[in-house]
Amino acid sequence: MFGTEIHWVTFTILVVQIAILPFLYINYLYDKSNLYRKRFLYLTIVFIIYNFFSGLFPDVTIPIPTLIQNLIAYGVGILYVLYFVYYIYNEFHITPFKYFSVKSIFTYLISLFIFLFVIPLILGYDLNFTRKLFIFIPLVLAIIYSFKTSLRLLNIYQKESINNLQKHYKLRIISANIGVFSLLTLPIIVFIGDYQYIEQPSVNLGYFVMLNVYIKNQIRLQRANQEIISNYYKTEEQKQPLDTFNLTTKEKEVAALILKNYKYKDIAELMFITEKTVSKHASNIFKKTNVSNRNDFKNKINN
Repeated sequence: MFGTEIHWVTFTILVVQIAILPFLYINYLYDKSNLYRKRFLYLTIVFIIYNFFSGLFPDVTIPIPTLIQNLIAYGVGILYVLYFVYYIYNEFHITPFKYFSVKSIFTYLISLFIFLFVIPLILGYDLNFTRKLFIFIPLVLAIIYSFKTSLRLLNIYQKESINNLQKHYKLRIISANIGVFSLLTLPIIVFIGDYQYIEQPSVNLGYFVMLNVYIKNQIRLQRANQEIISNYYKTEEQKQPLDTFNLTTKEKEVAALILKNYKYKDIAELMFITEKTVSKHASNIFKKTNVSNRNDFKNKINN
């Protein structure tokens, strides 16, 4: 399109992702402590970078050496893989698999990229040959990683036992599995050949499924946050105790859940924040209400 190598499919994907980016950024600014929002914002940026450069390069009409263009195009692919692995590990609290930490994968891919792609290209070998030479081992690694990750996500899915959180959390796990499958399609398609109109939709499929779940979860979260306070503080008499302690909106939401006997883990899942952030909010609540723990806090507010 527009006299470049970018296929109309890639262009359409880019337009949608760039259009949604400001909304994701504003949503993140609303609550910077929400790591789910932060990670998904960065994930979107990584996909935009990947789609733009892998779609644009290589292009003989661009006054940049073809070698440099290929290095950038494949380099952004490596960036996408690394961040996606990081995203899955952190979003679902998965301990990195042995030999498959983000650092290890970075070391594998960069070493293979230099010795099996960059150097052969510099020596004058054909791009098709160097592409297959480089991508074969990452393809095997991707199969192993995808298999292990899918099993771990399935295990998390089966262990999910918080009834009121089950539906939305299971949707997140399902979307993550689709994202892992999309990740696996990248080395498969690259090994077969340069088919942008197949590669971009396949790789981005998981992202758009995850985006759909993300939007639904944010809507559910906003409704839940409103219901937390309205359901707990049903009368002005109930609102009055916490209003005297100058709590922030977030602290009131956490306080309401603590008063309803939610565990920190449950609160973290419901509000899409870490247990550490919940603990920090709780500490602030206890400090402002002049108590030392949650039991004292509940006794003080309820009595």
